Amino acid sequence: MIKGIVKASALFTMGNMMPLLTSVVLLFPYTENLSTALYGELALYIAFTIFIQFTANYGMDNYVGIQHFRYKKDPEQMKAFVGSVVGALLVIGIVLITVFLLLGSFIFQMVFHGELDFFPFGFMCVITGVCNAFFRTYINFLYYRDKPVRHVVFNLFNFVVTIAVCTIGVYRYPEALTGPIWGRFLSGIAIFLLSAVFFQLEYGIRFNRSYLEGLHKFCFPVYIYVILGWVVFYINSFIINYYNTTSDVGIYDFALKVVLLIDVTQTAVSATINPRIYQIWTDTGLQKSTTGENRFHHVFTMFSVIMIAVSILALPLLVQLFVRNESYYAIFPFIPVLAVSFAFRVLANTYYNPLMYFKKTGGLPRAYGYSSLVQIVSCVAFLQWFGLEGAFWSFFLSKVAVVFFSWMESRKIFRFEFNNYKMFLLPILYVLTTMTIFYLIPQNQYFLAASLQLAVAGILVLLFFRKDLGAYRLLLNR
Repeated sequence: MIKGIVKASALFTMGNMMPLLTSVVLLFPYTENLSTALYGELALYIAFTIFIQFTANYGMDNYVGIQHFRYKKDPEQMKAFVGSVVGALLVIGIVLITVFLLLGSFIFQMVFHGELDFFPFGFMCVITGVCNAFFRTYINFLYYRDKPVRHVVFNLFNFVVTIAVCTIGVYRYPEALTGPIWGRFLSGIAIFLLSAVFFQLEYGIRFNRSYLEGLHKFCFPVYIYVILGWVVFYINSFIINYYNTTSDVGIYDFALKVVLLIDVTQTAVSATINPRIYQIWTDTGLQKSTTGENRFHHVFTMFSVIMIAVSILALPLLVQLFVRNESYYAIFPFIPVLAVSFAFRVLANTYYNPLMYFKKTGGLPRAYGYSSLVQIVSCVAFLQWFGLEGAFWSFFLSKVAVVFFSWMESRKIFRFEFNNYKMFLLPILYVLTTMTIFYLIPQNQYFLAASLQLAVAGILVLLFFRKDLGAYRLLLNR
């Protein structure tokens, strides 16, 4: 039984990694065939597509998964319920397509001042987003139905089709967005048809409002939370485009995509330790920190500092190895700022867990809402004062803001008692030391500065954890 759970978890993780892997793989043909300005335009179109996807989905991927447990014992009721959710998705998609067909040009003119055209690429992005939302609902429903093989196969299909069509298109039409936009559009149509066929075969498609009772009450907070997450990650690109150029957007987005590997690794670690922390709370019944829980946080902190330090040194080397267009090397001075912002991810995860476990998720939209406001205001101000570098510092500040506002929400229901030296002082010292090194050493000696900060990270970790390494090794083995 345990082996089955582990296997299923591994397959679901593989499937969930496919969208990120798609973005990473496509960086190579994009950077080879697109200027930074065109890449910036593409980044804006993709961000818009994801906004449409989240809106068209409206949190119903979670709604159908959780609510279907009410109907599991009655196959006919199950078909009626899931079919009604599918019908609701189609209605939302049709409404969105109609609204943007009528108002899309006006909205794009207002947001982009005519720099990006709504027809045809913007309208294609709307359709792509709607198709992706439909597919994501089916894919996430497979998780609740415990079908890991189909989950990974469908995601692999999406990965292969998207990579193939986009790559062929960008080489067929270099220095144009025709290939990437059409590639995502055609792959979106393909995965929509695939999921629609399986929805129809398994449940049918209908629209019975009686089966959608409580949908808005459940989905609206989830939607707001997801959109605020979108704002935290993408809003700087739109602000940069407003005040600067699409080339600057391209540099900013490419830098984010490169350091996203840090975020993905930390997400995998948190997904591993969080269930163990929840189990500790279940066993003890406590709403305060425990020694066993804190050990996981300390290991996460130690791992994060070392991984970030290695990434600052290694990521520019990987970019130089795989990206031949040297205009993209302009991201190198900004990698340290982006990378060290993830040093506070452990604290964010620590304050996130009680809100999830004790079902106080209403605090999450508030925390992200305040953080989004901090990011928007700081990005506008920092761009005026520091140029493009200001946008990266705004991203850094937003990560700190997420920690602070999550703590404000979480402390209402949980008492935190942990080692402040390891949880606070270590990441703060590492961030301050790293930024000081890169400030004092000239930019043309990047790898010297990167090597020094890696050595500092190693020394700090040894100083803070030298007495605990043996115990943590046993914990990791477990």
